[in-house]
Amino acid sequence: MSWFRNDGMTARDNHIFSLRIACVLLFAGMLITGIGWMRAPSELTIHNPPDLRSGSTRKWWEVPPSTVYSFAFYIFQQLNAWPKKR
Repeated sequence: MSWFRNDGMTARDNHIFSLRIACVLLFAGMLITGIGWMRAPSELTIHNPPDLRSGSTRKWWEVPPSTVYSFAFYIFQQLNAWPKKR
């Protein structure tokens, strides 16, 4: 009877050990992700093509109004260019 009891405890101990390894790997992954998050640049600048001088940079979240209006005009043209039913 003690042979079965020891065999069960060994399997249980192996399972607990594998769970501990999984927890350590998950913690290491979170640590690496956190370090990458902290080292990422807080402000990104974008160079507006085709002019790549330093005066034509902007933040990534800023959208120039001309682009917004040009996009709206393009959509307006596309909506009105659909073939008409006879």
